[in-house]
Amino acid sequence: MTGSIQVNKGKWYCVLNMKDEYGKRKLKWFSTGLPEKGNKRAAKEKLEQLIQKYGECNTLTRFADMSFSNYCDYWLEHKKQSLEITTYEGYEIRIKHIQEYFEPKKTALSKVTSRDIKLLYEYLLREGNRSKYKKDKGLSERTVKEISLLVKAVFRDAVVLGDIPNSPAENIEVPKKRRTNVKKGTFIDSNDLKYLKAAVKGHILAELILITLVYGLRRSEVLGLRWSAINFEKNTLEINHTVVKVKKQTAKDTAKTEASYRTYPLSEYTTELLLKVKERQDLYRKLLGKEYHESDYVFTWQDGRCFSTDYITKTFKKIVKKEENLSSELTFHDLRKSCVSMMVEDGYNVKEIQEWVGHTDVKTTLDIYAKVKETRKNYIAVNMGEKFKNIS
Repeated sequence: MTGSIQVNKGKWYCVLNMKDEYGKRKLKWFSTGLPEKGNKRAAKEKLEQLIQKYGECNTLTRFADMSFSNYCDYWLEHKKQSLEITTYEGYEIRIKHIQEYFEPKKTALSKVTSRDIKLLYEYLLREGNRSKYKKDKGLSERTVKEISLLVKAVFRDAVVLGDIPNSPAENIEVPKKRRTNVKKGTFIDSNDLKYLKAAVKGHILAELILITLVYGLRRSEVLGLRWSAINFEKNTLEINHTVVKVKKQTAKDTAKTEASYRTYPLSEYTTELLLKVKERQDLYRKLLGKEYHESDYVFTWQDGRCFSTDYITKTFKKIVKKEENLSSELTFHDLRKSCVSMMVEDGYNVKEIQEWVGHTDVKTTLDIYAKVKETRKNYIAVNMGEKFKNIS
């Protein structure tokens, strides 16, 4: 197989000479994502890799002989145009887990068996975690289930395209993972509010953290909050946009699900918080002039730049660790759970809580609800004991 590198709109592309089922020459373009300037050698290296990968099959239709690992790359490349960037990056990460298992085996697409798929899932649960920061070497059951959906999608498409007669993954389910040292939920309750407010006082993230807790927002939702979604006359705040991490950059995306689109009323307290942010932005806009980065986002640095997702997560942990009255295990996402916890304490029903925080599945709400009720047992035990203790 031969190929060449070409420049299109300032980016390097690899072009492979392939054949269709009739033996007719067909050019297949692959984006390297590399800018033209200074990347010719890197583009040539990418071309060599592609020739080696796709040289396994002489025509576009002989994919049955291609290794399953390489077929996953081919599948993802063809899906790229129809996927949101965040979805594509998620698929790319999951496929890497699949390839770590299948790459050394060089198993052809047509030779993958149901047993291979079962062993893949077991491997991922047992030792599929690449992070050096986590004690558990295996991936979570939820992550492996997400990978299994991708595996099934790849094989289904291969069947539809006629590359293989049937899917070996269709009836293989992810085994249950044995759970050890299950971490109990960490929440802020009403008694902790004064400690949290004291901890964030004067910090650039203070209003962001408090708004997150009041409305039970996801990190992506609070970062994606825009002034155009806030109506101070009608006292409403709309969640219709998110900011999420995609590899090293921050990408803008729509809200997560249909249930994620929701409108909140503004209270006197939240209005006060937001107006304080707006006043601060106006001040820095005047001070910095042309150096100010204009955007519609509510929560930004002094110069108008958006906060990175990682900065929010890491800085919150630092804030919490400095306050001895708050659990050092508390994470930024726990603010969302804490909102649910306090609503449970105040007697709101499950449906009201689900709608408030935008849970698509009521099971998610019920899981947190159950954890909160479990922690309340300690208070019940003490109170009941005191009642009987005081009776002579």
